[in-house]
Amino acid sequence: MRMLRCLVIVLCAAALARAAERDPKARAAPKRDAAVLIGDLGRMLERMEGRIEDLEKKVAALAKENEALARELAQLKGAGKAPAPAPAPSEKRPSFGATVEAKGDQLAVIEVAEGSPAEQVGLKPGDVIVAVGAERTGLARRIRAATEGGKKPFALTVVREGKELTLAWAPEPPKAEEKKPRADAEGARAIRLGLLVEEVGGDAPNATKLVIGEVEDGFAGKAAGIETGDTLLGVNGKDVATLAALSEAVAPLRSGDELMLVFRKKDGRAVTATVQGSHRRNEAKLLKSAPVEAPKAEEKPKVERMVLGLVCEPAEKNEVQVVAVLKGSLADKAGILPGDIVHELGGAKIDSVDALKAAAEALPSKDSVTIVFTRDGKQESREIVIRKPEKKAEPEKKAEPEKKAEPEKKAEPEKKAEPEKKTEPEPEKKPEPPRPLLGIDVEGDGQTLKVVKVTPGGPADGKLLAGDVIAAFADKPVRTIAELKAVVDGLVPGKEVAVKVFREGKEVQVAIVPAAK
Repeated sequence: MRMLRCLVIVLCAAALARAAERDPKARAAPKRDAAVLIGDLGRMLERMEGRIEDLEKKVAALAKENEALARELAQLKGAGKAPAPAPAPSEKRPSFGATVEAKGDQLAVIEVAEGSPAEQVGLKPGDVIVAVGAERTGLARRIRAATEGGKKPFALTVVREGKELTLAWAPEPPKAEEKKPRADAEGARAIRLGLLVEEVGGDAPNATKLVIGEVEDGFAGKAAGIETGDTLLGVNGKDVATLAALSEAVAPLRSGDELMLVFRKKDGRAVTATVQGSHRRNEAKLLKSAPVEAPKAEEKPKVERMVLGLVCEPAEKNEVQVVAVLKGSLADKAGILPGDIVHELGGAKIDSVDALKAAAEALPSKDSVTIVFTRDGKQESREIVIRKPEKKAEPEKKAEPEKKAEPEKKAEPEKKAEPEKKTEPEPEKKPEPPRPLLGIDVEGDGQTLKVVKVTPGGPADGKLLAGDVIAAFADKPVRTIAELKAVVDGLVPGKEVAVKVFREGKEVQVAIVPAAK
């Protein structure tokens, strides 16, 4: 540094001397110029010393930062100190055994030492470590903290060939002076599932699930019978729907431990498999496997539904008017006609269509009900028979005593044959009018009607589609099969009728020409 300062002083003096030679005024006043030169030179030296001090501080800070980075990289390799010459064969192996390169918050694995914990956990060159447990920042520090102190086990999440893979690892505890049996040493090592797992969207909103992307031969997943495309559901009784949950469930497991894996096959079957895991290839063993039995659904009691057969709409003064009667229904058998105003059904007051529906729902619990209505201004009532009473077995009649034979009566004189009456010809029966045909099959739940099939070549072919929800037929709203039949029975074959449906959330109106059956 002193040599640098001396060099600067010499250069500054030379520069000032050349400037003085070029300036005639400077040659004319040598004493004055010398004083100026000395002052300028002092100021220049002060500025240069300040800049040199700043540069020295920056160089020192950069050196410290480089030392810290080199120390951290060396600790990941297992050296634990700043970079040093290659270890002699007698020195111990690195504690973790992975050479990594920082890429932002992630660590790219460049080299994995043979026989090291990094190899045992399943790391491979080219892997990118993206998480330690559930944390995705400070990865080098978290790995170093676990490997140095022999702390709790943890799991690494890496990206391999574009997919995330969870690898569980447990640092080996400090070795005691006495040598432990080989079985104990191996049992302290983390178990390997050998599964490449991908976290994808689940069946429900905001839900996730773990889908198997790859199964490695010789480890617990393969022994359990897991295949590519299966979905992992649980580990040792814990639900695993995220990579973080899987890491937490697998982290405490050691080589030789039993683990229960629950997974769903691609065909929908759920399977539970108990496996004895290992960190070594081809040492995992299947202990038992069985399908998961789905809970049996409770059988709901069957409720007999009775069809009243009335299509009604609100009328004035909170009244309900019949607009159609389904043929062969209870109402039709009771003699109810379109235009009747219904007031009561089974003792319940009817002042709205909803009240009529509520009263009709109670029909299966009764044998008969009375319906009160007004027709042509006159109030009438009819009995609707829901169930016919069972006939009681008549008692056997006692055998009557034989009657004594009566004396024969005298033959009466024969009566003259009466002239035969002329039989009048029966009136010819008029043929029934043709019934309309639509060519559709529907199903309903009491609130909506959905088209399930359209007959090819029928009147509705090309007009209606399977899955359409019928809202109105012939400008009349229909919500049940009974209402639809009542409207269709009143149609005229060959006459166009408007049909309003909902298709893929949009209202669509089509025209259909019913055919004759």
